[in-house]
Amino acid sequence: MREFWAKTPRQEPPAWDNIHPVLDHLIDVGLVFDELTRGIWSGIGDYLTSFSMPATDQEKETARRALCVLAGLHDIGKVSPGFQFKVPELVPELKEQGFPFYPADQRSHSVTSFNFLLRRFESLPGIDDEDIPLIYAQAAACHHGSYIYIEYNPDFNNPDRWEQAREEHFQEVCRIWNIDPDAFPVPSTPPPAQWTVVLAGLISIADWIGSSLDFPLNTPSCSEYITIRRRQIDEKLRTSGFVTGSKPSRDLSFESLFSPDDSDSSWVENSTQSALRELTDDIDGPFIALVESPTGVGKTEASLQVYA
Repeated sequence: MREFWAKTPRQEPPAWDNIHPVLDHLIDVGLVFDELTRGIWSGIGDYLTSFSMPATDQEKETARRALCVLAGLHDIGKVSPGFQFKVPELVPELKEQGFPFYPADQRSHSVTSFNFLLRRFESLPGIDDEDIPLIYAQAAACHHGSYIYIEYNPDFNNPDRWEQAREEHFQEVCRIWNIDPDAFPVPSTPPPAQWTVVLAGLISIADWIGSSLDFPLNTPSCSEYITIRRRQIDEKLRTSGFVTGSKPSRDLSFESLFSPDDSDSSWVENSTQSALRELTDDIDGPFIALVESPTGVGKTEASLQVYA
């Protein structure tokens, strides 16, 4: 199941011995979500699971692990011809295994994730409200910043081969978290809109941390993989300042935050970014800053530096 790539190295040509497989990335993000909802943001975890109406601590924990599965499944759409074709060097081996490729299929992998998850949750027994599959699919698939409302057709010409591979990933992620894939715990009634926003936001954060290139791309699989990844995630959360009382280990200047460690080039703070930093330096507590400037000026980097 590790024949599909999710991440590739920046400094060397992609090859099957240096890619990060989709399955491993799904595991990574689920583990980050798990660490966040069990640890520093356990209150958010309690809020998210409360809508499943757990009657016991065991049911509450099952509901939380199901959300770890959902967080992991955010990128299951990378098991698709459009995404895998982004690295042509790896396509021939997939073709040899019977996976068809069609250049016209260039839809976003987020759309593919949405389509698969919507169909998969709609197929679950006992879900009487059609909004619940939609809410779950949207929350997982909008990690790139926008909700998906339109259902596209599945992969054309030969959908079964790709759909089968996605189903295998779904089953394996459920197995890792000890969740029955055919009895997935979901709320009995649709949660409020803010629940979806909170869940989607937390999945996005988990994906951001889980996609960190600080993580080695090649690690032993199965239980050893998970053990090593948990240790790496714990360290990443600590050094990034997510753990209460911890201090980031890095220089927080603009140049340090946004200049690659392995590059001689550096980003220089521009006037908009320095103005925001200077205006907010003395604020000690939560605040909202409104920055108006043209596209491409670097508002995202400016806000990230202020947050850091």
